[in-house]
Amino acid sequence: MRNKAANKDFTINNLPYNRRQQFSDVLKHRFNVLIKCGLMLLLFVLPILICIFFKDISTLNLMNSGEENQDVIFSIMFTTDTIYRLIMIPCLFVFSIGLSGVIRVLRNLIFSEPIFFKDDFKDGIKNSIKPMLVISILIGLVSLLGGVLNNLISVGYLSVIPQAFNYLVIYPVCFIAFFLTSIYKNSFSINVRTSFAIYIKHLPKILLSYGLFVIIVLCQFVPVFIFIIKYLLILLLIVFYMPISLFGSYLYQVSLYDKYINIDQFPNYYLKGLYHAKNENKE
Repeated sequence: MRNKAANKDFTINNLPYNRRQQFSDVLKHRFNVLIKCGLMLLLFVLPILICIFFKDISTLNLMNSGEENQDVIFSIMFTTDTIYRLIMIPCLFVFSIGLSGVIRVLRNLIFSEPIFFKDDFKDGIKNSIKPMLVISILIGLVSLLGGVLNNLISVGYLSVIPQAFNYLVIYPVCFIAFFLTSIYKNSFSINVRTSFAIYIKHLPKILLSYGLFVIIVLCQFVPVFIFIIKYLLILLLIVFYMPISLFGSYLYQVSLYDKYINIDQFPNYYLKGLYHAKNENKE
């Protein structure tokens, strides 16, 4: 079969000139790379899914046990939730390994660098695993603490404050730090301070970006008795939705780095990957 010729010659004007257009460009021409990223994320998120599965089994068994004593129910649920959050800490670490490799691949997509998926994935793990480990452990510990406090505090809306603080402050700042560590070789404390400064300055958009990425968490509210639908939905979201939302969030972060960091401190990263803008600057 013969390939159809393009209607017009490809010119520099066809290349992306901002991060928003770059997002569309990658979806059109490099979607297969995003799906590969999704498959790798699925592989490394399996321990988390197994952990969630066994928590669902425990919840379902408790629902079917016929237990009516509220103190007993609370004790079982508290113990189950605490164990779940403890086990989740090493599971998050495993996921952060895969996330390190995927973010490296996405970084190369953004900067329009050649992609050798296997090698880039390994390089990402090698270069970012230490800060990713620290961030994943931090997320696991604050999740554990928030869950324990949420179960122990029984005064109305006060019980949701610890977890609300995690979801509205701690997790989004860690989310930004994930991207920072993939580009800049700063100390962990500098990356956290920079992440927090970006978070405060662009709070609404950061929360939106973060929220679109972790929307998959809402799957936990799907009733546990429809296991097949719940976990099929989770698998599809991880493979197809998660890499796209992660890429979009990364692009937004890089646009902020261009504005506040790269333009003065790292000119070699400024507008990198936006060939149209770069060529205009040359002219």
